[in-house]
This record gives sequence, structure tokens and C-alpha cells, in this order.
Amino acid sequence: MNKPVLKYLKKLFKTVVFLLCAGYIIKYFYQNWDSLQITFKIDKFSIFCIILFSFTTLLTYTYRFKIIIQKCSGINPPFWQWFNIVMLARFYNLFFAPSGNIYRGIEFKRKFGISYTDYISAGISFTWMDLTLDLILAFIVIMFVNPGFKLIGLEAWQVVGVITTGIIFMPFAAYFALKAISVKSPSLVWTKTKISQVVSATLNNARDLKYLTKIIVWGLLVTIQTLIVYYLIFISFNFKLHLPALMLFYSLLKISTAFIIIPGNVGIQEIAFGILSKEMGTGMAEGILISTVMRVLGTSLIIIIALIIGGKGLFSKEKLKELSNEPQQ
Repeated sequence: MNKPVLKYLKKLFKTVVFLLCAGYIIKYFYQNWDSLQITFKIDKFSIFCIILFSFTTLLTYTYRFKIIIQKCSGINPPFWQWFNIVMLARFYNLFFAPSGNIYRGIEFKRKFGISYTDYISAGISFTWMDLTLDLILAFIVIMFVNPGFKLIGLEAWQVVGVITTGIIFMPFAAYFALKAISVKSPSLVWTKTKISQVVSATLNNARDLKYLTKIIVWGLLVTIQTLIVYYLIFISFNFKLHLPALMLFYSLLKISTAFIIIPGNVGIQEIAFGILSKEMGTGMAEGILISTVMRVLGTSLIIIIALIIGGKGLFSKEKLKELSNEPQQ
């Protein structure tokens, strides 16, 4: 099967998934119209707090990513220049996924001399460590605060524990799989070498205790900031959750961010939030609407930041041409 056909099938698959999810949500609210009459009250001070904590979370998140790229590449870029690139990349991903990732890789190499291999290594290492830390934290919170908390009929700590174990062992499984696979074609040898470098960098970083401690501390700060935002949004729906439940919603969002099926997992995340909300006895409508509000607020903040940074040049012909071309090693 040639590349154009694969590209078409991939695009078709994403479109079908999005339409199915959107259709399901529309059908649900059509059949449960009363569910839209949920009390949603949010005052100006709450909006200010949500925006403030969301922005500080972006700062913390970006700085943590910078720590990881420095570890992988040995290069320590200026923070605000780094922040601008990361924010613009997230902005472009909203409209032309995955062009934001391409833009980020190009800019990192152009302005800081960070190779694409180091960039990919940092990205994968960041995603893996970020998700692993959050899942471990969720497991600990549920286990000690509310061990009887149930999810899909099972103990929630057991469900989270199984998922966490799977995530932790993913790079180890990839490492041994790559060692077991033998290739002879020059292109496949090159690909295997690059992937092996990325996996090895991820595992080696996890062995550095000083570095790991720094990542954990900054990761906890991101988690606390995000949970505050979640709490403010949830109480705006008169939806009061205990800490283990908040951690589950947060973990679900992180999984949705790490494993992207369609751009932004629009529709998929909303349905997942709805199912989780229903499992907690609150109602599917609340979960869908909360996910939607979170998405709207988060997207709005990214757009505002990008407009401040990039202005009219965000959609220049040169920029759009650059975004359409994948970088070469």
C-alpha cells in the first residue's frame, strides 16, 4: 500500500471517529434534553482564578519540558524564547495537527541547535515521565484516601494500578523488542537506530536521581495547579468531588493528551469524561459539559497567548509553507 493511500485512509479514519463521537454526543443530548438544564454559575473572580492558575500551569509545564530538553541535548535555551515557541506550537496544533510539533522541532533546531533526535527523545521522555508520575500519584491518593472507591465495578486503585504498570513498562518493552528485531535494509537500520536512541535516552534519564527528583517536584507543582483549576470548574457545575475523583479526571485528561487518536481527541475526551462522571453517579451530561468547558477555556487561553506572541504573522504564507513540510534529519 503506497504512502498517499495510507495518508488518505488515516485521514478518513480520523474523520469517521470524530463524526461518530460528535453524532453520539448530539444524539445523547437530543434524547436527554433536560440534561442541558444543568446549573452553571461562575462569577468573575472564579474566571480570573481559572485563567490565572491555567497560565501559571503553562509556565510550570513549559519550564519542566525545558529541564528535560536540557538533559537530552545538553542545551539550556532562554526560558521566554522557549515558552513562546512551545505556546505557538500548541496554537498551530489546534488548527493544523500535527503541524505544531513540526514547527516546534524546526524552531528548536534553528534557534537553539537542538537536533530532531534530541527533540523527539525529550518529547517522549517528557510524556512518559509526566503520565507515569500523575498515575502513580493518583494510585497513592486513591489507595490511602478512599481505597473503597469503585470504577466500572472494580476497585479504582486496581484499575489505575494496572494502567500505571502498563505505562511504566512501555519503554522497557520497546527496548527489548528493538534488541530482538533484526533488520538489514539501510533505511530500516537507520530507523531502528534512531528509535533505539530515543528509547535509551528515556531510560537513561530515569536513572539520574537528581534529575528525577527535580522532574517530580515540578511535576507535583503542575498537578496541584491543574487540580485547583479542575476544582474551580467542577464547583461551577455544583459538582463537588473528593480528591481521588479529581485525580481520576486529571489522569484521564493526561491519558487523552498522551495518546491522540484525532486532533485534540475532540469528542473522545468528552465521552470519556461523561462515562467516568456517570460511573461516579453524577451523570454523563455533567462529564461531557465539564470537558467541553475545560477545552473552551484552555483553547481560548492558548489562542490569546499566541496572538500576543505572534500577532498577524501567525498565518503568513511563509509560516504555513513551513508547517506543511516535515523536517528532515
